[in-house]
Amino acid sequence: PRLVQIKPVRLHPVEEDFYSALYTQTKSSFDDYVDSGTLLNNYAHIFDLLIRMRQSVDHPYLVIHSKKGVSNEMAMLQQPGDNRPAIANGSQDCDLCHEPPTDRVVSTCCGSAYCRSCVLEYMATSNSMAASANMTCPSCREA
Repeated sequence: PRLVQIKPVRLHPVEEDFYSALYTQTKSSFDDYVDSGTLLNNYAHIFDLLIRMRQSVDHPYLVIHSKKGVSNEMAMLQQPGDNRPAIANGSQDCDLCHEPPTDRVVSTCCGSAYCRSCVLEYMATSNSMAASANMTCPSCREA
């Protein structure tokens, strides 16, 4: 027989905030289906919403870095009046310092953006730590 144990989990405040935001979005989508009378037509989408909530409890990155999470993040990042282009990693920020890039440099392998100073610092620390001169991209690790 299957033994099911329910254990209360205490989330970190940042994770709690993320989960609360995801719950609000999920509830809104669900309520929209109920109001429009299309609840039974969208059961697969509702299952996806529930799975995303469960994944967020395991780790928020499972939701953020999923294919659907990246496309939603790119849509949210492109606000009207925001003229900074979204880049391949789904962000407008430097992949190393997570700030808006200053003197932006874009990786040719994956299209990720970086600050020029961050790239120079990354190259200096990588050369001092690694014996080989093969420099890899900080995001995708391709040479």
